[in-house]
Amino acid sequence: YIVNNGHTVQINLDSSSASSSVYGGGFRSKYVLEQLHFHWSSEHTIDDRRYALEMHLVHRQSRYASVEQASSHKAGIAVLAVLFHVDEHPNEAIQLILNSTNPIKAKVDDRQPLRDPLHLNDLLPKDRTVYFRYEGSLTTPVCAESVVWTVFPESLPISLGQVQDFMTIHDADNRELLVNYRPVQPLNTRVLVLVSDTEVEASGARRIASGMFAAVLLSLAISLF
Repeated sequence: YIVNNGHTVQINLDSSSASSSVYGGGFRSKYVLEQLHFHWSSEHTIDDRRYALEMHLVHRQSRYASVEQASSHKAGIAVLAVLFHVDEHPNEAIQLILNSTNPIKAKVDDRQPLRDPLHLNDLLPKDRTVYFRYEGSLTTPVCAESVVWTVFPESLPISLGQVQDFMTIHDADNRELLVNYRPVQPLNTRVLVLVSDTEVEASGARRIASGMFAAVLLSLAISLF
């Protein structure tokens, strides 16, 4: 189902949904997809560039029953972050999600079924062999330090009109959510690694900033419905 939780548009997967998971690529266990949500503008910047939209696919370690339980454990959560840049053409996969938002725009916590099937492959970059990896926190309260982040530098297109549609979502005070991203946070002592099919030293990696940072990875395998 899809819900306006007062902070973002979120799609939750129930127990009857076909299994979606991420595994391998440096992960020590299998992670199961629980939900995905959006931030406008992006919460990660690459080479100081902020993108129009960012999607987070939030996974929990399969040994835990929920994201809430997983957030109490180091590396209990894995988030895949996908960036979107403005293009003259609309994104068809994003539009299928936006088609379901009209009933929930001004109704916080009102759950509605998706009008159209969710095709995750169409919401992911084609090149999944290049990505940033770090360990950090959730970017929303309680900001638990329990997340393994994977950020794909290859962005997907989205039209300006579609970004503006996200901005019409209302918060709990019935105001439009014109922005809902967390400001960039300092790197501090965290280490960021860019992984690709060629060797890259951490010191030579492109600069990425986010709500938090750090670690490494080899290859990523994604199982989707």
